[in-house]
Amino acid sequence: MSEQQVKTTLLDVNVHVAGPADGPTVLLLHGWPDDATTWATVAGHLNEAGFRTVTPELRGFGGTRFRSADTPRTGNSGILAYDAIDLMCPSSDDLGHSAVFRSGGSGPSGVRG
Repeated sequence: MSEQQVKTTLLDVNVHVAGPADGPTVLLLHGWPDDATTWATVAGHLNEAGFRTVTPELRGFGGTRFRSADTPRTGNSGILAYDAIDLMCPSSDDLGHSAVFRSGGSGPSGVRG
């Protein structure tokens, strides 16, 4: 696993990336009061099954920082969805490509080797 800092429109997002670079991408979003490490076990199973996992630290968590003091400090679900889209769009960084979004899922039992 590597940690990367990705610049988006509003944030400098700390992102945990693991798995094969050419594998299908799964975006794993944590909730409150959890953090990106919540997904460590699930990400490991996905990586073993050939998926690349992208697990950002959402606004207000870990190393993620607001780029401007003028950005409203909110964590409502709509703005978190915007942050996820902004993170995965090709203009933000090399993370941008066809992504499979998972905000919950069935956990490791849904992964087949």
